[in-house]
Amino acid sequence: MQKLLIVINANSDGLSLFKTVRALEHAVASEDIAIQCVVDRSRSDWAEYTKTINTKFSRVKFLIRSENEDRYLLYNKIIGESKCEYVLFLNAGDILLENSLSRIVSFIKKEKPLLGTP
Repeated sequence: MQKLLIVINANSDGLSLFKTVRALEHAVASEDIAIQCVVDRSRSDWAEYTKTINTKFSRVKFLIRSENEDRYLLYNKIIGESKCEYVLFLNAGDILLENSLSRIVSFIKKEKPLLGTP
């Protein structure tokens, strides 16, 4: 079972999204982590950069947001369908510090959820 869902808001250019996903490359190989990107359909280059990222990082999933679809309702849908215990939101262009993601995963494996548990 995956423990951590990383949701990337891909509202900037494709290069920024690619850099963020590349920085998470070691996480993509981890079975403990799921990565989903929310992409605006209104961006003219979304098809090109999603194809490029899927070629290199096949475990990254994309959700294409239509112009009429509320971004935050889509986030809630993603979280609701996920079986992960934790969610990390990033924007395209965000880069995590070295070892920070492995430290997060290590913490998650050791600790019980602190919030939202009965």
